[in-house]
Amino acid sequence: MIDYLESLKGYDTVVMGRATYEFGYQFGLQPGQPAYPHMKHYIFSKTLKFDTPPSPQVEVVDKDELEVIRCLKEEDGTDIYLCGGGAFAGFLAEHDQIDELRIKLMPYHFRSWHSAVWKERARHGFILHRLQGLSDWRDVDSISGIS
Repeated sequence: MIDYLESLKGYDTVVMGRATYEFGYQFGLQPGQPAYPHMKHYIFSKTLKFDTPPSPQVEVVDKDELEVIRCLKEEDGTDIYLCGGGAFAGFLAEHDQIDELRIKLMPYHFRSWHSAVWKERARHGFILHRLQGLSDWRDVDSISGIS
């Protein structure tokens, strides 16, 4: 088993949609603050607004989503962590922006997990390389990674 939070230390950038970011509110995340203190956050949403200016680590992207992703992928740094799943991950897969998926499904989220990414699996030829257990699965939502 690997520790989920420990596995994230290798990333310096996280991207996610509004629903995934707001999911953190129920666990104490304050609006405009980073969910992962060591990462720069890009929240993709046309509707997310904060009452106060967000942390310098949090940027809301409300246009040119694909261009922002392409630019992030070209920057020096680590792989990009795609947090969440569903609609935003499906959008990225549909536009050939996911190079590698690392998916964690938790029993209590399995039924509600969107299948948008899986609609693209045949076209992309996703291949399962390994299965790995996480020691703290109850604390996080489903994930995938962009490299």
